[in-house]
Amino acid sequence: MITPINMKVKQATALVCTGFLLSCASVPIEKDRLNVDLTFRATVEGKTIPDEKWKEAHAAGVYLIKAGDMPASAKELASNLQYTPSSKGVFAPVLPASAITEPDALVDVIAYIPFRQDVVRHSFPIHLIGQQNQETSDLMYSDNARQISPSSVTELNFSHPLSKVIVQLKAENQPDDPWLVAVDGVADRALFDLKTGKFTERQYLPESIVFKNSRSGSSRIAEAILLPESNLESAYISLRIGQKTHRLPLAQYMSELQGGWIYILTAKLTGDVLSPFQVTKRPWREVPDNTAPLWEEKDGYRLVWEEEFEGNSLNENIWNMEQVDNPQNNELQAYKKENIRVGREPLSGNSCLIVTARKESHAQRNFTSGRLNTMKKVAFRYGRIDARIRLPKTADGLWPAFWMKGNDNDLAQWPACGEIDILEMGNSSGIAAGTQDRYLGAACHWGPNTAGLRSESYKTTFSYSLQDEQFHLYTLIWDKDFISMYVDLDRFPNQMPFYRFNHRTNTQNAVTYFNKEFYVLLNLAVGGSYTGITGSGNGDQITSLNAENNQEASMYVDYIRIFQKGEGNEKLISPHQNGIVNE
Repeated sequence: MITPINMKVKQATALVCTGFLLSCASVPIEKDRLNVDLTFRATVEGKTIPDEKWKEAHAAGVYLIKAGDMPASAKELASNLQYTPSSKGVFAPVLPASAITEPDALVDVIAYIPFRQDVVRHSFPIHLIGQQNQETSDLMYSDNARQISPSSVTELNFSHPLSKVIVQLKAENQPDDPWLVAVDGVADRALFDLKTGKFTERQYLPESIVFKNSRSGSSRIAEAILLPESNLESAYISLRIGQKTHRLPLAQYMSELQGGWIYILTAKLTGDVLSPFQVTKRPWREVPDNTAPLWEEKDGYRLVWEEEFEGNSLNENIWNMEQVDNPQNNELQAYKKENIRVGREPLSGNSCLIVTARKESHAQRNFTSGRLNTMKKVAFRYGRIDARIRLPKTADGLWPAFWMKGNDNDLAQWPACGEIDILEMGNSSGIAAGTQDRYLGAACHWGPNTAGLRSESYKTTFSYSLQDEQFHLYTLIWDKDFISMYVDLDRFPNQMPFYRFNHRTNTQNAVTYFNKEFYVLLNLAVGGSYTGITGSGNGDQITSLNAENNQEASMYVDYIRIFQKGEGNEKLISPHQNGIVNE
């Protein structure tokens, strides 16, 4: 048995036992313990967590090391200090340092969540048989803080070394049958070395790991936190529903379990016949939670693809970066790859796609910017697409856009490929009215050729600013009948669409152009017909790029997510990513 979390520890000497992996040992508190008044905020995989999400159960264990000593021998690590989060999301030590030996010293920091008193010699015991309280089964880890000054609140970025598997089942005809999900052939126990960030001393016990499950009507959801596994040949999931047991080899659905990822297996059960599972994966950015598992969908839509813009560069398996010296629509900028990057949004710290417009000379133009697309790499027909975007202040002349075109654009030239504009700002009417930050446009364009162009568009003035240095959610919901647009559907889930177009009943044959796969585009134009500022000699009318912002402005895209219902007329085209094909 693992030593209970609430075991008593003497201040001078602790008698600690991790049970299955370490023998009991007398561990004196170090005489040269480094005491500093460090406080910190926590992010998860670079994402800011709302303050109210941090609870007492998320107390952290912290090791402080003199800067430059990491990695160090065990005796040089400071004590396993307990930190708890406040209502404002700031972590502070439970017992303030009474003797601050080096108040001005720079420190390196190792931290983990949740705090455990039975962490011995920087080894965190993992025990995954019991899944009912996932706030204690889970583990988050941070070792990225170096040269930290304790005099101010710092930020620690945590990640999940473990994996999570979610099984989602829509059951027909048997909504009341008892059910159980378990996994075998994966490690049940291990140690996690907080100094190296690696798992050691794995144990494979004969007992199955039973998932935590819940149900809502005919929907059944189960989840389990598991150790990463590079070889799943011997691993399988058992689904027992009523008197029937389904045995599913995990290697049939994924090549490995990677730390920091959530794997979602979704299927339908009709009678006792189980459909093949569809598998999606997404980064694990939530804090440990002890609530019942929830179905991974929105209003019947489940997540089938997402782009979170992580890492240090753009994923070119997904994105095409355009280089255009002479753009259309009478725009004033040239498009360059150098104006597109992945980095941190300065206010939230979130990892984002950053598209920057600059006042600079290039290709005989006075402005540059970026445009990118997923043509022939990611495209879909019917579903929901969300993009969380922080827009720049368009003032006079900037024209940001989030839109889509038919994936046959290489064969069917515009407008025969079709176009769906989900977000456009910077229109000349908004400029004239002084409502640029609230004046939003959406549109659909189609037709056999430019002479036969057909358009359906709508523009509206919102009651609040969409250029307030905050992220806003822009959503398209598209099915065989309607194309509908929303803003901030996460904040106002019961709202009506601000734009809706019935492409099926349209008398100008729109349905022919909007029943195929469309790919995604993002760009930030400078000037152009939409803004009413055209002609190279009118660059001085562009007030959005000025001395105050160092002649540049950026659009930040936090994520893009595609959801579908699993219906037969839907389609998703996406690249082979990490052993999983979403299509």
